[in-house]
Amino acid sequence: MEKVWDLIKSAQKINVYTHKGPDGDSLGVCVGLKRMINYHYPSKDIEAIVLDPLAGKLATCEISRDTVTLDREANLYVYPDTPVLKMIGSLHSPSVAIDHHAGRESFSDYEYVKVWPSCCGLLLNEFQNIGLNISSKVAEAFLVGAVTDTGQGTYGDINFRSQALKDIGTLDKICEKYQGNFVNTFLGLTLEQEKWLGKIYQHIKVNNGCMTLEVPAELSQGVNLSEMRMMLQELTHRIVADHYIWGYPYKNTVRYSARSQNKDVNMFATKFGGAGHKGAASFEYSDSKPNEIFKEFERYTSS
Repeated sequence: MEKVWDLIKSAQKINVYTHKGPDGDSLGVCVGLKRMINYHYPSKDIEAIVLDPLAGKLATCEISRDTVTLDREANLYVYPDTPVLKMIGSLHSPSVAIDHHAGRESFSDYEYVKVWPSCCGLLLNEFQNIGLNISSKVAEAFLVGAVTDTGQGTYGDINFRSQALKDIGTLDKICEKYQGNFVNTFLGLTLEQEKWLGKIYQHIKVNNGCMTLEVPAELSQGVNLSEMRMMLQELTHRIVADHYIWGYPYKNTVRYSARSQNKDVNMFATKFGGAGHKGAASFEYSDSKPNEIFKEFERYTSS
């Protein structure tokens, strides 16, 4: 991380990108990194760039005001929280990747990768380790990601959950803004999203503790990727199961996300070119129909 920070120090004009379909961790780490650099080097020109639309409460969250939607030329291009190249709109050089997923694809000029519950939590700890002070505004942005990401403490083993909760507590204390009341601020669905989710329930199947869902093409139309991720993630809190997998049409392929309380779904995702956490991972695959993927997932989780 010291080498990454040296690269940042040497560049005057820096772009930091969210990934496609940005979630809270992607948004939080980009805005947090922008604020962190500006806090230590106020004269640098930094932009947090969101090329895919934000959805739900993330779109109206206060930190979203620190983002722009147009790309530009820069001296350094930073890609945090991005495990695979297909999640990037365009790759520039010189580039730096900072990531916390297992099974990550290598694509940038410089990389820092360490498995952690969230990319925001990772940067919190790594910046503290190299002696950098974190301001309350930086902590506010990082808190969004630590609270909302799939590694927030809901999935994975007990050590993973404990670290996620420790990160959240540390950031909340530095932030001095939410004092534990951040759940309703960052999480939850709008009324329109609740209506959409209501149409999904009839397509859900639960068998041997495994929930599977193929989202019909007509229901995925007009829903952006960020919104889709947010709404389907909510199912893991409402449907009682040990393992979850869903797939939905995305451009010319099918995107799948898998969740589990006690099975390493990252190992399953990497078979199809995906990546993620032990308890939460995703991939894109078009060579098999969703039912075939679901059956293979059920066999994997029951073995």
